[in-house]
Amino acid sequence: MANVSLNTLFFVKYGSDLELNKQIQSPDGIYFVSRNRNNNGVVARILPPEGIAPNPGNTISVPLGSSSALYAFLQEAPYYSGRDLAYLVPRVPMSKQVMLYYCMCIRANRYKFNWGRQANKSIGDIMIPSPADIPSWVDKTEIKDFYAYKNPFVDAMPLDLFSVLWHEFTYDDIFCLERGESYYRKYSKKGKIPYVSASETNNGVTGYVDVSNREGNLLVINYDGSVASAFYQAKPFFASEKVVTARLLGREWNPFLAMFVITVIQLEKARYNYGYKWSVEKRMRKSKIALPAVKRNEFDYIPDYDFMEAYIKRLKFSKGLQMHLQTK
Repeated sequence: MANVSLNTLFFVKYGSDLELNKQIQSPDGIYFVSRNRNNNGVVARILPPEGIAPNPGNTISVPLGSSSALYAFLQEAPYYSGRDLAYLVPRVPMSKQVMLYYCMCIRANRYKFNWGRQANKSIGDIMIPSPADIPSWVDKTEIKDFYAYKNPFVDAMPLDLFSVLWHEFTYDDIFCLERGESYYRKYSKKGKIPYVSASETNNGVTGYVDVSNREGNLLVINYDGSVASAFYQAKPFFASEKVVTARLLGREWNPFLAMFVITVIQLEKARYNYGYKWSVEKRMRKSKIALPAVKRNEFDYIPDYDFMEAYIKRLKFSKGLQMHLQTK
């Protein structure tokens, strides 16, 4: 494979170098892209500053410094940018697939810019594959319309979290908790079954094996490793010995209800840093979780699962949650 320097394929330009706190934010404004590694780099929408043109669309935004150096994103629409951010203009027309491929290639060079080293002057010298060496699968890859996911599953006004009663339940009150099992992956056969361990990324999946020990439609909660990370597993999977699976008592999980409860569970992360494990028998079962509730009598409360599900369904991109799981 022959590599070429980045400035062979792209013009390296520098952004508008604006400070977000001096801009007027508006929901109808133009994207403001900063050195952010999430949300495609977008942190706000702003009204156009007088006399300053936005960066053109169909370019690649590239942070040059900080811990987000080289987190490259394709920006399809015009946008403004913050400090220490360059944008790349293709010298020849490129498909969306190829542009995204080059974003991935640029990110692969991130390890060279750790420990305070910035890419301000050297970004153009980064080596990336030549067009002749782009794999054939790149242009064949189907790219789903991101904006098709934007609309909510239920087209109605968002619900107010402060308008409902909240009540604390113990984990044993509402979950059937079951620890995972030990599985010696180095002696196992590779397969297509997700192996879920104590990770905080990739939905907890750290590999694939040939056998499952859970049927799916369950929550997984880490009590070791990345403690209090929680994930919804829709399909059969293997739960490792470092996680707990949570079956809902009196109700079946669905993706919308699961996302609400997962968000609340993960608020507990701060309690279990620095090696303080969330032991299942001593701590987790007795831990309390505050959830929207219905009061049946003076001493009897039950979780308001209908509210939780409806809340998520009315959020933007909730339709994408369903569409994503249908393709898994």
